[in-house]
Formats: sequence, C-alpha cells, structure tokens
Amino acid sequence: MKNSEEVKQKLLELQVLDEHIKEVQQQFVLVSQKTKELNDIVEALSDLNSLKTDSEMLAQIGQGVFVKAKLGDTKDVVMNIGADTAIECSAEEAKKIIQEQATKLQSYLSKIKEKLEQAAMYAQSVQQDILPLQAKT
Repeated sequence: MKNSEEVKQKLLELQVLDEHIKEVQQQFVLVSQKTKELNDIVEALSDLNSLKTDSEMLAQIGQGVFVKAKLGDTKDVVMNIGADTAIECSAEEAKKIIQEQATKLQSYLSKIKEKLEQAAMYAQSVQQDILPLQAKT
C-alpha cells in the first residue's frame, strides 16, 4: 500500500475514533447528570425527617412550575418505578432504592471513563502511526 493511501486510511480511522470519543463523552455527561440527580434525591429524602408537618413548601407540578403546598406525612413517599407506574413506600425504602441506582450508575461511569481512556490512547497511537508516513510522502 502506498504511503499516501495508508495516511488517508489512518486519517479516516482517526476521524471515526474522534466521533466515537465525542459520543462516549456525551454519554458520560448524561450519566454524570443523572447520578447527581439521584444523589440530590437521596439528600432530599434524608432531609425529610427534619421537616415539620404542615411546613409550607413548593411542590413541582411540571418542568419549572411549582405550587405552594403544605407538607403532610414525611414517612412515606410516592415513587415512580417506570412505565407510568408509581408506588407508595417509606422514605427510607425509596432512599435505599435510589442509592442502589446511583451506585450502579457510578459503576457504569467508571466503565465509560475507562472506554474514553482506551479510545484516547488508541487515537494517540494512530496519530503516532501517521507521523512517519506523512514524513515519507
């Protein structure tokens, strides 16, 4: 294979790798955001015990839309479990479930980070392969 063809092939490979890295980075950001949301929920559930019944609060009824409400029972919460299904469970149960989800996401984040590092190392290797080929053309 001629050097110029090999360089073109390596450059194409590098371009594909770059796109892959960008996709994995986006995935990393999304999973990081979701992990933070879950951790914020765990913190809010932990704070529930310190709130007094009938305390005034804001209840979200949609994205960025809130109504004033009075806090009732703080021992139980209603939790969405997917497929438009919600269950009532204790705040402690909800906290445990959400902590487990956050732990799984954190593990997934570690795997994504590892993939990113491997892809970056491979991209660097391809770049190193290109340098001598470009010098010969």
